[in-house]
Amino acid sequence: MMLFRWLGALVVAVVLQVGCGLPTRAAPIEAYGKLPSIESVTISDDGEALAYIKGVGDSRYVVVQSLTGETIAQADVGAAKVRSVQWAGRDHVLVTTTTTGAIDDFRYAAIRSEFYIVYSFNIRTQKTVRLMNRSSEEALNVVLSPPEPGTYNGKDVVYFLGLTTSGKARIDIYRADLDSGYGAVHQMGGEDLDSFVISPDGRVAARTFQNSDGRWRMDLAKPDGGWTSVSRMPSGSIETPSLAGFGRSLDTILVNQQNETADRWELTEMSRADGKPGQTLPPAPASRNLLYARDGRLVGLEYADVSPEYQFYEPKLAAGWEMVGKAFGGATPTLQSYSADFSKLVVLVEADGAGGWFLIETDAKKARRIGSRYADLTAKDVGEVQLIRYKAADGLAISGYLTLPAGREAKSLPMIALPHGGPASRDTADFDWWAQALAAQGYAVFQPNFRGSTGFGTKFMKAGFGEWGRKMQSDVSDGVRALAKTGMIDPKRVCIVGGCYGGYAALAGVTLEHGVYRCAVSVAGVSDLGRMLSSEAIVRGSTDTAIAYWKRFMGAETPTDPVLATLSPARLAAQADAPILLIHGRDDTVVTFDQSQVMQAALKAAGKPVEFVTLPNEDHWLSREATRTEMLKATVAFLQKNNPPN
Repeated sequence: MMLFRWLGALVVAVVLQVGCGLPTRAAPIEAYGKLPSIESVTISDDGEALAYIKGVGDSRYVVVQSLTGETIAQADVGAAKVRSVQWAGRDHVLVTTTTTGAIDDFRYAAIRSEFYIVYSFNIRTQKTVRLMNRSSEEALNVVLSPPEPGTYNGKDVVYFLGLTTSGKARIDIYRADLDSGYGAVHQMGGEDLDSFVISPDGRVAARTFQNSDGRWRMDLAKPDGGWTSVSRMPSGSIETPSLAGFGRSLDTILVNQQNETADRWELTEMSRADGKPGQTLPPAPASRNLLYARDGRLVGLEYADVSPEYQFYEPKLAAGWEMVGKAFGGATPTLQSYSADFSKLVVLVEADGAGGWFLIETDAKKARRIGSRYADLTAKDVGEVQLIRYKAADGLAISGYLTLPAGREAKSLPMIALPHGGPASRDTADFDWWAQALAAQGYAVFQPNFRGSTGFGTKFMKAGFGEWGRKMQSDVSDGVRALAKTGMIDPKRVCIVGGCYGGYAALAGVTLEHGVYRCAVSVAGVSDLGRMLSSEAIVRGSTDTAIAYWKRFMGAETPTDPVLATLSPARLAAQADAPILLIHGRDDTVVTFDQSQVMQAALKAAGKPVEFVTLPNEDHWLSREATRTEMLKATVAFLQKNNPPN
């Protein structure tokens, strides 16, 4: 399937030709900054209707339509940040949104966060209610876990974790009525209740508790009531197991846990009867999604590496997916939703410009297009994506993706390095609006999966421990040098751009490193590591596992560890050897706004060129169309001034 070319130390593998063509004028930058035209398409259990989010500017609509395209119902949710829609029974669609806020008590004290608000939309009456608008206990009117549709006494309801504030605050399992929004405690939990597994009829099968310092335990429900504790981990634990759901039958619980001997994470089925571990599912080479039937059992796994691959445990679903593969040939389909009987599938196909949604009726052997993910982008507006393999200076094998500007020869191109956030995250070959927007301006865009990235095994992630600002940083510039050797890019015309940890890498690229980048753009990037850890410790407590997570990557013992100053761009502003653009949202609850303010002040004091763009009412993820476009325009203008593409 892949074509490999050896070019010195670099292997270039062409895995996905998303779109290329003759030189032509690219779509305007606003087309890439727009929120998706259609997203989160899901089919009803009975296979008779589709629900999805429709975007028109910053306004979002929840649309329910028949399989032939007629609109059944539509709800205007305005400028709300809609994250997903899902069916709850035959007549209701759940709409999950988020908002920035703070809770002034319990364990969330003084922490601004992004809180989830769920609405129930009755497609028959066209009425929408907010879940937890009233409840049996004094409780916060947000949900603390993904909503789980089910039934209670024969009526459709939804289950989730909620925060009970009456008396001593605790987290309980709630159920909510879909027409009134009324929430009732379904089962009491405790201060540290973290997750649960529940059957569609409302019987809780398992639950986990985890406090802020890492202490963790898992309980299984006894057949006659009560609980049995089957697994524990002590304080200080970071890699705690997690409940994934039911196994391939409802007699087992699926647990994601680390196998210390094999040095990898594994999915293990655990008996509900005695808690003994059973079969371990085949280990995946990369990150995965779990596919569940409406009755709660596991029916498949998705392995997200270069392109999605699947392991199915439901024969009809496997047969249907084989049909999809034949229908779309060399394209890259991703399974998004399916009816309860698996006869109808919703797939997203990447090789259709910026992606197109399709309905597959396997029994009838028919396929129908639902719509484009980004209506204003066509195939000619989307650059080709290539898989890149190279070796870091110490010999570690690294991979990444290179997006090429459509219609331009891959020779001596100006380039943008675009490292991902996290840092324990990864990039894939899927459509990336940010990378494609920059490629449309004439730049090759390089997205390296540096050491510490997830999806490449535990050993690769652990290779990033203690390497924040060190080898995690040089992995990016080693990729720039490897690409330069191929002649595809011009090493004298490279800038670095990124968000979150990628924003830190952009700042470090022109302060800790020199002579590699002509400019840097940091979007919500960390600039002062000690300041970040100190503020996190004040809010969360010094023993919080989040603090341990950061210190592990940074190689620091305490927030005042002197090593942090040597890795902090704000402390090294006088060493900056290229212009810097800072962009930050005021509502960022992940990387605080003051991280960019501190960097700006340090650069100004050092007499270094700096620009700062503030995004009002914007969060860490650039969730709003207007500010997403503003970020792109500011970035492109800065790049064109400091690293012209022509």
